[in-house]
Amino acid sequence: TNILDMTPASLYEARFDGGAASERSPQLAPGSAWNDPHSGLSLLVGEATDAGITVSVRYQGRCAQPAEAELSFTADEQETALAMAAAEGCEWQALSGRTWLAAARNGAEVKLRVAAVNDNLHRAGLFSAGRYVVRVVQKGPPREMQVLSVSPPGPELPVRAPVPFLFYLRDENGSEDFQTVRLAVAPGDPASGVAPCYFRYSTARRLLQVSDDGESYRDGAAPARGTSGACTVTEASFLRPNRTDTVLRLVISLEGPSGQPVSFALQPEDAGGVLGPPVRAAEFTTSDQCRALPSIDFYLYFPAGASNQTVTVTAAPSPCAWSASTEDRWIQLGAVSSTDGGPLRFDVSPNTGEEAREGRIFVNGAPVRIFQYGVGENNPNLVTLRPPETVVSNLAGVGTIA
Repeated sequence: TNILDMTPASLYEARFDGGAASERSPQLAPGSAWNDPHSGLSLLVGEATDAGITVSVRYQGRCAQPAEAELSFTADEQETALAMAAAEGCEWQALSGRTWLAAARNGAEVKLRVAAVNDNLHRAGLFSAGRYVVRVVQKGPPREMQVLSVSPPGPELPVRAPVPFLFYLRDENGSEDFQTVRLAVAPGDPASGVAPCYFRYSTARRLLQVSDDGESYRDGAAPARGTSGACTVTEASFLRPNRTDTVLRLVISLEGPSGQPVSFALQPEDAGGVLGPPVRAAEFTTSDQCRALPSIDFYLYFPAGASNQTVTVTAAPSPCAWSASTEDRWIQLGAVSSTDGGPLRFDVSPNTGEEAREGRIFVNGAPVRIFQYGVGENNPNLVTLRPPETVVSNLAGVGTIA
């Protein structure tokens, strides 16, 4: 019979047939012992002869318990001790299978050492203390971010009129546990990131928060808002079209006189509330002149059989005169100007190519982007990956900018 099948066969193997030992390894010599720190089982070889072998088997229960079931560390290299409550005569060990986490018994404690995080990611691991398992969580440093673009791209913002902003962000680490970003909107330069219209959101928990009242809402459950006198956030939402990019949409109404500078800044924040340096997103100047800005609240495409769709362009104040132009020959404008804020109609010719194409209509200098699918690419599911552009199929269509 096999003595015990709990370790690889290379450690020991001994078989007996008719009282004769067919194989004997050094581990089965008298006095040798084997201990399993996880199960509390130990073996001691007492006597091994041609007639047989004597093995003492001892089982010890959970006689040593750690004071904590979970430990949390920051991103730096650290050492600490975990107290153990052990019964008299209790034998126990501490083991870890993680390269960044070292655990060893030190008297009545477990001595722990965690290495510094060098990849900006949160990580978690387990180690055994006695017959218990302790979870260790180490938080990464604040995220590194890029601001890919900010829409609208114009240098001026209307005062006392809601204007939608789209912030295209990228987490340089490509991490799915991207935590929290704070957005500061304020007159002047919010260098510290703490400013009026303070906003924050979490892509990991799909949570939106405002700082004026401390309330929080899950995406789509209620309108988020933030008011401080300098500006008002009336709507907020975000989506993650892929693993690295995030699109944050805010509808902001600014207050104050014309010609006032306005800055946008972003700050990454880890799960422990540690802030990274602010990332300058955009700078604008307020203006109370009549200026139309695109406000595309939905995504357009032309499925088979559809004849028209609508792009909404808001003007502040209204009515507002506008002029329009395009350099794309496959987009034909119905008019190039209006003095009373009337609608702009345009035609889209068929796309017979294999690849999608992009066009632009400029209204008072602000672009409305048009994407048109190529042959075989008419997939409405792709529309949400490219907000806030207008997306049309390869078929001919008619659109209206009101």
